[in-house]
Amino acid sequence: MFLCQEMASGMFRLIAGVCRTMTIANTGGFLTLFFMLLLGGFILPKDKMPKWWEWGYWVSPLSYAFNALMVNEMFAPRWMNKLSSDNATSLGLAVLRNFDVFPERKWFWIGAAALLGFTVLFNVLFTLALTYLDPLGKPQAIISKEAAREMEADREETEEAPRFRTNRSKIESVPRSLSAANRNNSREMTILRMSIQSNANGLSRNEDSSLETTSGVVLKRGMVLPFTPLAMSFDSVNYFVDMPA
Repeated sequence: MFLCQEMASGMFRLIAGVCRTMTIANTGGFLTLFFMLLLGGFILPKDKMPKWWEWGYWVSPLSYAFNALMVNEMFAPRWMNKLSSDNATSLGLAVLRNFDVFPERKWFWIGAAALLGFTVLFNVLFTLALTYLDPLGKPQAIISKEAAREMEADREETEEAPRFRTNRSKIESVPRSLSAANRNNSREMTILRMSIQSNANGLSRNEDSSLETTSGVVLKRGMVLPFTPLAMSFDSVNYFVDMPA
């Protein structure tokens, strides 16, 4: 059971390392478990499988675990000292043959060695997957606040052009008939665009104080909505559930 647990842990690590996203890993894990359980010899015995499915029986790690556990249990004296219905074969051997399990004691050690080999193989493949497979999606670089401050200090020393500039032409292009709330929203959206550009240039998103200084507007956290959100609450609400008679 310990080797079976270690084999399953290595297998799921490998699935996570190869799939690399939650959605793909859920699908890959389901398909892997489905075929492993189906071809493991318990749900569908080996002699009931089609000939072109026998390779799946030998590839499935659960087939070796099932054989090892069955041999270890059925060769116990409480099964071998009793006769089956034909009064000639021991009950343990009859059960093994009924499930198409190899009736030999050596299969306990063969199954244990196979599980150990699958454990090592899955962990080695998991390590290779972490080494050579890149994460799916667009990678985003993250730097610390200290590194961002050092970059700003270097910029001030070299007297570079400031990185944050308010795009006044876009703000002035807003029609004057808009309300004050809409103007504030447009300015906040401009500041958000500037913060995204600054993050692409290597600055942290948390460094918003420089944006507030250059623009004169306090940047709000979260999504900028084109309307004013309202909240509604209720007071002294009574809720009753009729009890059956």
